[in-house]
Amino acid sequence: PKTAADADRRVVFSNLGYTSHTLKAVALPRDVWIDAGGTLRQEFVPELADLRVSQGRQLSLKVEAMESRGQALALDHMGGFQFEIQARINADSCAGTLKEFGFLVLGDDGFQDYVAIGFNTTAQHFFIDRSHSSQSLERDIRAAPLGRVARPVDGGSGYDLHIYVDHSVVTVMLNSHTAITVEARAGSENNQKVGVYAVVADDIKDPAPAAEYLEISMETFQLKSLYV
Repeated sequence: PKTAADADRRVVFSNLGYTSHTLKAVALPRDVWIDAGGTLRQEFVPELADLRVSQGRQLSLKVEAMESRGQALALDHMGGFQFEIQARINADSCAGTLKEFGFLVLGDDGFQDYVAIGFNTTAQHFFIDRSHSSQSLERDIRAAPLGRVARPVDGGSGYDLHIYVDHSVVTVMLNSHTAITVEARAGSENNQKVGVYAVVADDIKDPAPAAEYLEISMETFQLKSLYV
């Protein structure tokens, strides 16, 4: 990684490495700082807002528990290959009920071919899963342990996600602290769906009504290209 700084901020630039085994890419720049508690924080630089080509669309959802990712709730107001999502996920109401929840991006119509960005409550991992992305060169799961992720900057108990998708590069930041970036290729030109999902735990047969849903509030933007 390389950094640039002045009296007010420090920006980090890091190498994403080789994509497609021939081309190199640079990850999105981040502002980094130490918060009052001594935790190293990072956020995408605010200049990236210049890439937005639409007004933000705000949405609040209660996502009912489902049996599989393929039953994800599609976000029909957005999609494509270039977009940004800022989301707050409140999982308190369904604690112990869900084994996994998050977003699906670059999805086909039936959410059989996609990239998942989510949380595994059994393994206590935050991840990007491209194992269901048929055209990705590396079909694997990249994860970080939730136990090492700092709480949101505001001290809340939820999860703050900041997601950028630009064609074959998927980047997510959790709680202004932990970030994962991968190369992930859409299965076809039709893989433009975005969805949210919440998969019920294997040992829960009949979840209580108060624990049937995941609360998500978000703001979404369509973008022009991030990478040239």
